[in-house]
Amino acid sequence: MVPSVDSPRICAFVVGIDKYDKVSCLKNAVGDARKVEQALRKVKVERVTSASNCTYKQLTDSTNQYLSKLRKGDVALVYLAAHAVKYRNQNVVLTRTSDETNLAHTSLRVPLLLIR
Repeated sequence: MVPSVDSPRICAFVVGIDKYDKVSCLKNAVGDARKVEQALRKVKVERVTSASNCTYKQLTDSTNQYLSKLRKGDVALVYLAAHAVKYRNQNVVLTRTSDETNLAHTSLRVPLLLIR
């Protein structure tokens, strides 16, 4: 049986950041994210978008690319291996270029991944 075009898909967004310009680096975030990505591909997740050691702009672009391809009814899976903090009552993921004096414009707000 061939699935219809409107069949739900599992779509994953996998992010690993372990190198930072202004924050202490992590040791295994990118490696962990790559292992998760490989496992998802092995079980044939239809679409996996990944990003590693990205700047704010690169992570924002990757996030927008991932979100723009989601269809109604898709199952969205997000895996984040990176520094994260609470900023202005929102969880944010730090990017390689995050700056504590300007987190609003240098880190990804997690709710943006959840509202679509």
